Amino acid sequence: MKKRNDEGYALVMVMILAIAIAGISMVISERSISEHQQTTSYISYTKATEAAEAGLEFAVGRLWEDYLTTDPAGDGTSGTTIDFLGYLDNLVADGNAAPQPLIAFAMDLGNGANVQSVQISRVDDPLGSTISVTSTGASQGVQRTVAQSFRVGGEEFGGFDYALLANNINCLMCHATFDNIERVLNTDPDLQNTFERVKIASLETLMFRHDPNLSINSGYNADSQLAGTVYTRGSIIRVNSSLVETPLSTLAGTTFTGYEFNTNSGNIVEDSSFNMTSNSLDLAGINSETGLYDPMGNLYTNYPEDKAGMTDGDLPTNFPSVVPDENGDRNIDDTEWSNMVTSFTSDNSLGSISGGIRYGVDNGSTYGGGDLPNSSNSAATIALQNGTYSGNTFLIGTDANPIVIDGKVAIDGDVVLKGVIKGTGQIYSRGNMYIVGDVTYADGTEYGVAADGTQNLVAYAAGGNIMVGDYLSKAWMSYNSSSYQQSNGNVPPPVMNTGQWMNFTEMQISMFNREEVKKAVADSSYIPRIYKIRDTDTAFYLNVEGEPRFFNSQIKSLSPAQLSAGNAAISVFSPDQGWLPELLLKKIWYDDNFSRPSSGRALTVDGLLYTDRAIIAVAKGYNRGARFDGEFNIRGAMVTADLGVLGTAKTSSGTGLGLRLEWDQRTSSFLSITDIRNLVLTRGLRVYS
Repeated sequence: MKKRNDEGYALVMVMILAIAIAGISMVISERSISEHQQTTSYISYTKATEAAEAGLEFAVGRLWEDYLTTDPAGDGTSGTTIDFLGYLDNLVADGNAAPQPLIAFAMDLGNGANVQSVQISRVDDPLGSTISVTSTGASQGVQRTVAQSFRVGGEEFGGFDYALLANNINCLMCHATFDNIERVLNTDPDLQNTFERVKIASLETLMFRHDPNLSINSGYNADSQLAGTVYTRGSIIRVNSSLVETPLSTLAGTTFTGYEFNTNSGNIVEDSSFNMTSNSLDLAGINSETGLYDPMGNLYTNYPEDKAGMTDGDLPTNFPSVVPDENGDRNIDDTEWSNMVTSFTSDNSLGSISGGIRYGVDNGSTYGGGDLPNSSNSAATIALQNGTYSGNTFLIGTDANPIVIDGKVAIDGDVVLKGVIKGTGQIYSRGNMYIVGDVTYADGTEYGVAADGTQNLVAYAAGGNIMVGDYLSKAWMSYNSSSYQQSNGNVPPPVMNTGQWMNFTEMQISMFNREEVKKAVADSSYIPRIYKIRDTDTAFYLNVEGEPRFFNSQIKSLSPAQLSAGNAAISVFSPDQGWLPELLLKKIWYDDNFSRPSSGRALTVDGLLYTDRAIIAVAKGYNRGARFDGEFNIRGAMVTADLGVLGTAKTSSGTGLGLRLEWDQRTSSFLSITDIRNLVLTRGLRVYS
């Protein structure tokens, strides 16, 4: 009996084991099938995703790469916004219409995958176009969709990494110093050796005084120092005391010297007493394998224009207009100005000006006061609270009542500036800016910070020129002269004839115009910018190379017919249509001079100055009755196409500084200028579904 029970028990166990094995086999089989299905599904998912991404790249090819092959500008560049939008009209309409198909049929990619659809839409603005692309890919019944936006517009101007950037740098390289403002003011030992080097660059020519036969104390030689790096794409010219010009390949051994910086971090080297170490501005080395410059050098000549060759950072090739130049005529049209202001409104960056004296003069009217206004008027006050004003404007601040800025402000006219300013923002002018005295931050104990903790940082972006100080008076004119405030030949004549004496501004005009004429002769499509002091003056230029002198026999006039034939863009230094009379300007400068201590105080501007036209700055010295010590002091940066700075460095005790430029590195990313004549494509994030 026991044996039969044992046999029955064994049979049951066998049956249970068989069932278990069968179950396990079934699970393994089902799992194998599931894993196979999952693998197949994953492969299809991946193929569908890749197909959708291929659709995006197809769209990029049609929208951008095919456009570039048309050579829209005829010179191998990417053309202008107008060129691109015209091309885009053939593919998709502007506006908020439903997305339009870019392909009529599915595109078979092989291996069981295809692009089922690519749809695009676009929304234009004055600076370019934003294009939305949606692409759907499929494989083995699996669909994937990816959406991405693309922006085609002007390239962001990259010139604000420089303390000083201009086409040509000449007279200002005499008794000049370039340093980092944070380093200059620092007293914390823990922050030593943390301050960035200073960069200055000329896109064409760098000219300075140096005569090896004269001592550095002679007053003639440059005697200039830079805590950083010099870049140039053109020539370095040394001028000796006999006015003989000699090209140089290096600045080593001259009186234009540098200070040491760390070649790994780029930070200025200081000792425990906060002193810098002098060095010579030697030419940077060349990498033997690539043939390119080594980074972190003291001097770069013939610095490349292609980005791959710019081994020590980007250096722009041109200066875009403050107001995007949509039609390329180098003037600011009503529509272009309106479009810029509209863009500020659209991105909520339009700000306000409050505080200080805000006095407006309607376009076409003349200011009737006998001095700077001492109170605001309602038109400018109300308008500037909303961020815009149409007319010429005085902005004057004091310690007790500073100009207060918040965000972007757009003024459709000239702007006259003087005094104390507080806040963070950018002032855009359609016309010229006239700085008729110190313009400084309302700082507390710390530079760039008000007593209440408000950050002080301002950019002055002029659609016209920026004139700092007395650009009108003749070179020999003294502030002590009884005729200083009179015309009587003490201001430039309307016609500059051969052999006439020139003041500093006229000398700069003669050189600026010479370079523009040369470019126009070399390229018939080039639109030259021709400068004049007044709109009614006869245009002229220097007909020889080199630097002009006060008495010059090589002046050549440009007739109205020549200017018209060359489509010249005329840029005038004096106030538009005489709204601010020249003799009143001279009185304003005269009063500012004698408001300074008799011991002297440098003409000082805090902030970033930018224009695609000219900056002229004049600070006369003690020998001309001036109380500026012959020094122009800018704490910020100057970036401009054409630059003329005269700091005579004449103090009551001898020779001082002509230019003191203390770079505020906060300006590097503070002002946004777009070059709509150099288009680039940028991509947004991809969104998958």
